[in-house]
Amino acid sequence: MSLYSYRLLAEKYHDQILKTIESNRAVIIKGPTGCGKSTYIPFILKDKKVAIVEPRRIAVMALYTTLSQKIQKLGYKMRFNQNMPEDASMVIYTDGSFLNSISSLEYDYIIIDEVHERSLRTDLILSILKASCRSKLILMSATLDTTKLERFFNAITFNIPGEGHPLDIKYLEAPTSDYITETYLTVKKILKSKDREEKKDILVFLPGEEDISEAAKLLQKIPSVSIFKVHSTMGDKEQRRIYDKSDLIRIILSTNICETSLTIPNIKYVIDSGLCKVKVFDQISYFGMQPITLESAIQRMGRCNRLGPGVCYKLYTSSQKLLKFSAEITRSDLTTFVLHLISLKKNIFSFEFVDYPPVENVLSALEFLLDKKCILLFYENQVLDSLDKKFENTIDFIDIATVSKNVSFKITNYGRKIVREPFDVHLSHFYEQCITGGVGYYGSILVSLISQENFNFLSSEIEKKSDIEILVSIFEKYQEKDDKLGFCLKTNIPIKGMEIATKIFKTLNKSKNESREADLEATERIFSRCFAHNICSRNSDGSYFLHRINRNIYIHPTSGFFKRRDKKIVLVDIFSSSKAYGKIVGKYYS
Repeated sequence: MSLYSYRLLAEKYHDQILKTIESNRAVIIKGPTGCGKSTYIPFILKDKKVAIVEPRRIAVMALYTTLSQKIQKLGYKMRFNQNMPEDASMVIYTDGSFLNSISSLEYDYIIIDEVHERSLRTDLILSILKASCRSKLILMSATLDTTKLERFFNAITFNIPGEGHPLDIKYLEAPTSDYITETYLTVKKILKSKDREEKKDILVFLPGEEDISEAAKLLQKIPSVSIFKVHSTMGDKEQRRIYDKSDLIRIILSTNICETSLTIPNIKYVIDSGLCKVKVFDQISYFGMQPITLESAIQRMGRCNRLGPGVCYKLYTSSQKLLKFSAEITRSDLTTFVLHLISLKKNIFSFEFVDYPPVENVLSALEFLLDKKCILLFYENQVLDSLDKKFENTIDFIDIATVSKNVSFKITNYGRKIVREPFDVHLSHFYEQCITGGVGYYGSILVSLISQENFNFLSSEIEKKSDIEILVSIFEKYQEKDDKLGFCLKTNIPIKGMEIATKIFKTLNKSKNESREADLEATERIFSRCFAHNICSRNSDGSYFLHRINRNIYIHPTSGFFKRRDKKIVLVDIFSSSKAYGKIVGKYYS
């Protein structure tokens, strides 16, 4: 008798899996997509105290829905949403929620699902667990190269034998530059070739929310189909709609959040654009589009043959090279990462990592944290104000470990305030400075909006002032409106983004009664001071020179600074499309 309504491959190996995880401190479980790693392994440990860590909110909710049918004492926890029964012995976390609680958790087993993704938070969790964890570890993936983690944890790998259902892969004969139109044509091709009685659904992977909206407009012209969207900026309930049944053929348009941890019933066809949006750090964070990795390509293919034979249409040629996988720790801003480590009394120079971060990114993070008084630096028991020149000739962590024997760090009380905020260090610092400066009301509005990286709240018809004035005006007008959807449609503001921002704002202000009469100019001055590390000077052609990275950037037409001629500005970060544009620009106050 199968545990679920369908037979899981992992069930055949119940005894071997259980024996392996009971007799080893760290086990890597690898098996084909859909074999039951995420759903069956927790079930066989249902009488133990277990934490399960998932990379995305939608995966947490999907797994909770499935496991709650079979496991009684089950809970879940993620930012702004949790269900934690007092007697819960098994809890499903997002990686962020798990990391925020990691020092106080006690479990028999900790399961890290989809460990191959190697997000910044996952790598930090792995390093902390190796250094100071008594729990047994279970790391799970379908596409993981196990060598590094076997060595790092001295782990045993259990391979669930077998392959998924048959998979037919179809490539383009020639490259395309218009993957939206190609998606539309491929959907029509699938529908035309399908047996009329077949009611199998289609899952499409696209880089971003804008692409999903554009594709949806085209696909709505096709009769007898039902269009579903799913991306990270949607609410949990909206994301869950992809599990709704329909009498029509469903076309699900998704970013990479549907790559892993999910079995979406009735999917037979996958259309893969071969592209994704990523955040990259090159002394400043910026968003850009790039080809997916081989691991992502395998995960996407695996969505269509989990419960039966599948077909994957790749919108690129068979000769196209996919990117080599690189862990996020090797290409990210490490400021929040480093502060979290120091808050846990870990020395980043002597800490062990699966992959080591670039030294220049570590030093950049430390300099910022020292400058903002988040940490203290000790050298031979003497407090120093900066890293000085002690590390200027270091090349990698072997060099830096030698130089840093007498170096240690300690988090300050201010740093503890920063690390508790649910934003990255830069925004958390700005928010705390707003509170200290008596403009916490405006600070709450701004961080609630700016922290949502996938939304542009400046694309509106509201009178152009400064970006900060625009954001505050948009938020206050939205709150005043009875017809909030109508207001958003009229001003071209993302309704979902405003709903999320309102939720964050209310959470930040639960116990505060901030005055609306605060000084908006004072807020702009604080913004200038907090982001002065990103100061830019105007060039003769209207672009701006970002001093810290020696690069020209541009003002986007939606910004209040687009037609202004300020000699100096500051900005939060960069987003890239046809050019590198400053994201959320402010006046520089000297």
